[in-house]
Formats: sequence, structure tokens, C-alpha cells
Amino acid sequence: MESRRTWRASDAHCPLQKKIACRELLSLTGELSYEGEVIHPIADHPATMWITAYKSLCRMDELAEQHDVIYNLERLNTVLDHPGYPLARPNDAVHLLREVGSPRIKILLDIYHTQMQQGNVIQFLNDRIHPRG
Repeated sequence: MESRRTWRASDAHCPLQKKIACRELLSLTGELSYEGEVIHPIADHPATMWITAYKSLCRMDELAEQHDVIYNLERLNTVLDHPGYPLARPNDAVHLLREVGSPRIKILLDIYHTQMQQGNVIQFLNDRIHPRG
């Protein structure tokens, strides 16, 4: 999830997004090849993945604050399309973002990937959407 090249690219795109008045950006939780294959699979040890993901999201929060943008984090499924992709489970992403505590990083809920990864999308949504009055 974290690489210097990724952060340089994100930082370089920010002036363009300001120029075209784009306040929301999409970010994946991993890097894919042009063929859709995972370039950097999940770390061998789960703690390494969690620490790397947490540090990356904290860095993303700094960039979002600096450039006044919101990042929408998209997870992809590992069940069928992207084996080895980091942070694929929606519940993991929710818990991690809660720990980071940034109002500038949100989850883009891709229904297809959520259903493929854990199923029962309706229950997932019901558990997390708060009614608005």
C-alpha cells in the first residue's frame, strides 16, 4: 500500500485536481499491473500488513489535508479477481479507517467486490448506515 513512487504521484496530481476543482480522489489499497494482477501481494505476516496500511492511511490523511481533498478508498476482492490484494475485506477497511480517524478518507463501497469478498452486502450496509432525519 505504501511506496514513495505512489506518494510522489499523488502529490504531483494534486495541483491538477485543484485546477479542475476536483475535491474527491480514488485510491486503491494496492498496486495492480495493467493486466489487473497484484504487484505487491499481502505481507507474509498480518501485523506487517496492518502496520503498513495504518502508516499509509496516515500519510494519505496528511496529503488530503495539505491539498484539501477527500480520498475514496476502494478495496478489491481476493476471492476471484485479485488474489493477494491487501485490505480486501470490507470490515477490515472499516475498522482500520476508524483507527486512523480521518474525515478525509472514506470507503468507496464497490458492491461487486464486497459481495465477492464476503457476501451479504445488504447486511453489511444495514450494519453501517445510520438513518438520517
